[in-house]
Amino acid sequence: MSYIVKLEGITKKYEETVALNNIHIDIEKGKVYGLVGRNGAGKTTLLKLIAGMIKATNGQITYNGDTLLKSNDICFVRDYNHYFANQKIKNLFFVGSKIYPNWDFDLEKELVELFELTTNKLYSKGSKGMQTMTSIIIALCSNAKVLLMDEPYGGLDPINREVFYGVLRERFFDGEKTIVLSSHLINEIEGYFEKAIMIHKGSILIDEAIETIYEKSYTIICDEKVAEQIKRKKKVLKEETVFAQKTLYIYDSFTEQEKSNYLLAGAEIKGMDLQKLLVAQCSSLEVQK
Repeated sequence: MSYIVKLEGITKKYEETVALNNIHIDIEKGKVYGLVGRNGAGKTTLLKLIAGMIKATNGQITYNGDTLLKSNDICFVRDYNHYFANQKIKNLFFVGSKIYPNWDFDLEKELVELFELTTNKLYSKGSKGMQTMTSIIIALCSNAKVLLMDEPYGGLDPINREVFYGVLRERFFDGEKTIVLSSHLINEIEGYFEKAIMIHKGSILIDEAIETIYEKSYTIICDEKVAEQIKRKKKVLKEETVFAQKTLYIYDSFTEQEKSNYLLAGAEIKGMDLQKLLVAQCSSLEVQK
């Protein structure tokens, strides 16, 4: 297993505010990661640290085993960048091509046409969607080894989001590029994730392969007796009651025999997607306060 970025004991403070608290993450080469969490959870801070835009208060980040980062190895983009404001979009692409030596001019032309983007316009005068398209084109054309994309599809209409997903799928899921996507559109894009990192109030809740997460994420609808049996054995994140029915949101492993026993006892067992898991995890932590 080859790790392209390793974060060891990373803490980031802004005065008295702890944005990230002693986190450890190993980012594998060639994988597509989903970075999920509530607003203010620390997602953007984490991406900026990896990109070398800000410094950690404590801890160490290594890139292929080296503490020195080559600026053209990583490309970080978000849906809006105020530094771009007074530049024409075509000038931003020109600057990008100078920063990233492997810039893909053919892909730039293709994406400009696909997005129907007017590149002679000032970035600040463009719509939210145009600004988002600009960031996406810079990221994808950079040919950087690691792409860090913070809410890259904010402002895109459904058609242009599909264009973006299609280009990712056809050009970048090749095991060569490492991609970290931070998103609130979890249900729409989680099918592309190979691994997911769930962050809450600066701490990592989950950092696992997406298949492993699905294998441990369940909602179980059952009566109170069965619910009590499950709660004694499994990690129940959240519980809801409607009349005599209990709905349990669980992040834990079940054997096939356990599932069979609960089904025979009248329970209904369903998988839980990443968005519902995030809500359940956050609800669990709020209750524990």
